[in-house]
Amino acid sequence: MVRLTGAGFRPASRVKIVFEASRRVVVGSAVIRSNGDFDTSVAVPHATPGQHKFQVVGKAPSGQTMTWVEPVTVLAGRPIAAVRGPDLAAPVLLFLAVAFPLTTWVVLEFLALRRRRVSGRASGT
Repeated sequence: MVRLTGAGFRPASRVKIVFEASRRVVVGSAVIRSNGDFDTSVAVPHATPGQHKFQVVGKAPSGQTMTWVEPVTVLAGRPIAAVRGPDLAAPVLLFLAVAFPLTTWVVLEFLALRRRRVSGRASGT
C-alpha cells in the first residue's frame, strides 16, 4: 500500500487515482475535504521495476480539470491486485437484518414456552 496526500482540489469533489506503468490502472479514488486536500492509501498493481507514476485527476477550485502527477520508483515487481473483490457489505447486512430479529423471536418463544411449563407444574396442572 502507498499513502497519497494532496491539496488544491475543489472541496467536496472526488479525485481518481491512476497508476501508470506499461498501462494505466485506476487504483482508487478519494473525496476531497472542505479545505481542498485528500489523504488515502492505494495498492500498487504488479509492475516491472523502474520509474512509473501516480496520477491524480480531479477538479480545481475553479472547476477546471486538474491533474497532479507524482513519479515513483518500483524496486521489485510483485503481484498485488488493483481490482477490488466483490462487495459483501450489502448481503451481510441483509443477513444480519433478518437473522437477529428471527433469532430473538425464537429465543423469546422458547423462554415463554419454558416459563409456561414451569408455571404449569408449580400450579399442579
